[in-house]
Amino acid sequence: GTRVLAAFCHEEPDSAVASYLFYASRALASRNIQVHLFCRASIGAGEPVPNVHIHELGGGAGPDLIARANDFCARAREAFARQFGGGCERVPLLACEWATVPVVTALGGGPPSTSTREGRGRAPVILSLHSLEPQRADMTSEASQAILETEKAGLRACSTLLVHGGETASAARKAAPECAERLVYANDPFPVHEFEMD
Repeated sequence: GTRVLAAFCHEEPDSAVASYLFYASRALASRNIQVHLFCRASIGAGEPVPNVHIHELGGGAGPDLIARANDFCARAREAFARQFGGGCERVPLLACEWATVPVVTALGGGPPSTSTREGRGRAPVILSLHSLEPQRADMTSEASQAILETEKAGLRACSTLLVHGGETASAARKAAPECAERLVYANDPFPVHEFEMD
């Protein structure tokens, strides 16, 4: 069947997160996987790549990072529905960092143990994390606590956790111990098998 991936990235186009996503997308596209990137601005310096489709969604302005992320997630859900229509529940989802977790949890359902994503149900949800909030902040602000709760929701909901480094893996296991069995390191082979569609 058709192989496809929908990836969501709220990061700046020149960030390490966006660069990794574009690199991974090129590799997947070379294996004839249709990759749809939903992002604020074009990543990959506008370089056209066969099988990679970039959906530029823009982004909100303002000092409230969480509000900007939520605005992006609403735009991304609408764009995803326009792109995939009635078959959207079968499209594998990749969330890059905490800011896009609300998109994939809304589209992808609940935790693997209670979701029908596996088998003939919903498609898999992959969460890619370069770091978690306790690695970036002292956790004294309400915003940091809210971001960590979003990260925990993503850790619980994902079928695969793609981590970029041992410290991130440790932080993820501390935040949600049950995610340990779904953890894959980014230097391992990318879980291409998750992108088959019926």
